[in-house]
Amino acid sequence: MLTARLEYAALWVGFALLFCGCSALSRPDLDPESQAFYETARLIMTKVEIRIFNHLPDAESRAEFVQEFWEKRDPDRSTEGNEFKEEFDRRVDYADRRFMEGIPGWKTDRGRMYIYFGPPDKIDRYPVLGDPEVKGMVIWYYYRYGFALRFLDEDGTGMYTLDPYYGIAGSFYDAVESVKLGTMPGWDETFQDRHANFHAEFLPRDQALQIRLPVKALIFLEGEDMLSADIVLEFFIYTRKGEKIMRFQREARFESTEEELVDMEDAVFTFPMDIEPGDYYFDITLGGSGLAKTRKIFEIEIRT
Repeated sequence: MLTARLEYAALWVGFALLFCGCSALSRPDLDPESQAFYETARLIMTKVEIRIFNHLPDAESRAEFVQEFWEKRDPDRSTEGNEFKEEFDRRVDYADRRFMEGIPGWKTDRGRMYIYFGPPDKIDRYPVLGDPEVKGMVIWYYYRYGFALRFLDEDGTGMYTLDPYYGIAGSFYDAVESVKLGTMPGWDETFQDRHANFHAEFLPRDQALQIRLPVKALIFLEGEDMLSADIVLEFFIYTRKGEKIMRFQREARFESTEEELVDMEDAVFTFPMDIEPGDYYFDITLGGSGLAKTRKIFEIEIRT
């Protein structure tokens, strides 16, 4: 019994760390504006962003980070507002009011899951009979994502914890990571349609960054003889210590005949890049008329 409880505790600690925005690095003392941002935004920060934020030396650099944090997640910068941030703030506010369990509602398991996935498609609530260790149970069904979440009230106080043994499928973890990269499932379209699984690699011999993007993710325009897709790429490059050394945009066009596309898997884009040897984070966003906005972060070693 003790072994089983220890195994459960170890699993739960690892599971919880995925969602709490925790980091092994000690956080610096934060100014009020940075603290207000980090308090809730850490829920949707990637591990790399947490490392970078924890290394920032002052309020000015953190303010720049905050601005760019939301810019990276803005689905359409041509509009006045940031739809992602607006939906995130709305979900935090709702979770805070709806799921308060002695702590702010957005800190509870149900609150965090609501922030990630929005309202469930179906909810079942019922007491658990015959189990002295569980007093109540709530199950949220997300049919559109292919998983269900079970929350247990173990002592009858109304505090529900997420059960990591129930209903958790691979699509659950994919959805969480998708939210952290900038897609809010439930407010426009499902995350599966928003994130192309592109790849980035630095080519030392050419001193260039190569992007490989699945052709099936592109949106083509028909010309007289060719199909074309216009891509906008935005790069944020950081050292492993969190120092931002570059931010720039590139535009690219991919062209092909319909016959060539039949046997083609990837569209390849290559960009010359003058960068010192070292270890870096490449935070790359792709978008434009030829591709739904998508984002990934790569750890890239550059050697001579």
